[in-house]
Amino acid sequence: MLWRTRGAALLDRIGPAIVQTHSAGGPFGFIVTDERPALVKALVTFEGGAGPVLGADNVPNPMPNYKGVPMMYLTAENSGRTNGPAIVAALRQSGALA
Repeated sequence: MLWRTRGAALLDRIGPAIVQTHSAGGPFGFIVTDERPALVKALVTFEGGAGPVLGADNVPNPMPNYKGVPMMYLTAENSGRTNGPAIVAALRQSGALA
């Protein structure tokens, strides 16, 4: 809940931003984008956790506030994160430009 409220407060204060996250900080970007989609000009996630986007067994969680938000999910060729394609598919299902 702190990420949601504090991240939203930060964007309210600084205005529109490109949000970049990495690894365990990945959920922060997804949560803040869901809370303040009009203030997130783009979300860039480098090998980030996607708990808000994917549920158990990589089942997508609908995130209607993502509609039209540009997003990039990046993993390295030899990354331990193997669910990148499922994350991108879930983002697209929610209407993100992923």
